[in-house]
Amino acid sequence: MLSSQKFQKSNSPLIFNYLPAQLKQYSCGWQIEYYVEDPITGEMIRVRNRVDLIKKRYSKKTEALQHINKMILDINLRLSKGWNPLTEGKENSRMFLSYSEVSKLFLNEKTRELRPETIKTYTSYINTFNSYIESKTTLKHLFKFHKYEAVCFMDYVYNERKVSSRSYNNYVKFFRLYFNWLKAHAYINNNHFDDITLKKKEKKKRTIIPVEQRNIISEYLSEHDPLLLLICKLMYYSLLRPKEITMLKVGDVSFEKKTINVKDYVAKNHNERFAAVPDVLLDELQYIAKYPKDYFLFSSLMIPGKKQADQDKYRKRFEKIKKRLNIPKEFQLYSYRDSGISDYIKEGLDLISIKQHADHHSLAMTDIYTDHYDPKLNEKIQNNVPKF
Repeated sequence: MLSSQKFQKSNSPLIFNYLPAQLKQYSCGWQIEYYVEDPITGEMIRVRNRVDLIKKRYSKKTEALQHINKMILDINLRLSKGWNPLTEGKENSRMFLSYSEVSKLFLNEKTRELRPETIKTYTSYINTFNSYIESKTTLKHLFKFHKYEAVCFMDYVYNERKVSSRSYNNYVKFFRLYFNWLKAHAYINNNHFDDITLKKKEKKKRTIIPVEQRNIISEYLSEHDPLLLLICKLMYYSLLRPKEITMLKVGDVSFEKKTINVKDYVAKNHNERFAAVPDVLLDELQYIAKYPKDYFLFSSLMIPGKKQADQDKYRKRFEKIKKRLNIPKEFQLYSYRDSGISDYIKEGLDLISIKQHADHHSLAMTDIYTDHYDPKLNEKIQNNVPKF
């Protein structure tokens, strides 16, 4: 019986179960028989090729068998490579590519269009999704991925992976994008992630590092890690993001114009800008003049070099120092950028200029910093109470 036989699995991008071809010599005639999986129903369908005409061409049975056995070998080879006669010639044959193969096609296309850091993020999402499909479902093709599967996957992300509401929403947005691409390229018919509701956003907390704490950190870094201190100053004065700093080249710094060229493929919002560099910071960058212009400003060794550094390296170094100095946990490396924006506002620089300097996508984003958490707020109010 069919159920007693082992199905063969293919290593091809077109993944189907099959039972290999065999010659059946019935009283009514000879035929080659094999079974292939119906990609729609998942059932095993018998395929029969009659070979009586080939048998009649030979005077000897052994010669006919030799010819037919070659045909069987060819069929089995094609089956092992993913061929399925049930999908042959169909307009929607793309839908029968495996979920792992279409994800490779997606990433290959996007690699030519997007920044490496973005591709790294996309790859992480795809790996999570493919691992889920592999371990928790029996799906092989994404045209069978319906709303139920989309809901279950997002429940898995939120409840088992325990991501935040913000990360959950990022997952939904990515898979809307991914499944729109699949739909546009005829791999699926519907995007069920469009039906997934986003969760209420957690308000992003902007934490400002008080001057006293900054002085403690600066004093320590100036002696033990001056290059990390320089990174902190680039974030504070020039409002550069850690990820942007890792991608800067020596040639991006202009001592004449007193700017750092943040190219569009480096900037978070893909808008090229020329970040201002005040004289106090420009003086500290003079040492880079002796390095080739195509070197990364901060390499894996922190000094200019050919190998790009990982932004986590900065963060981990800062966390160790913060722990050593008993600096409160809420003050992060990124807080230097937040502190810089807040202090520019306090210095009276107009919000439009700050928006451009910080590369915010809207003025509303800049305005958020006027309502940041200030640990000294109560003390300031107590010391500046107006007369009633």
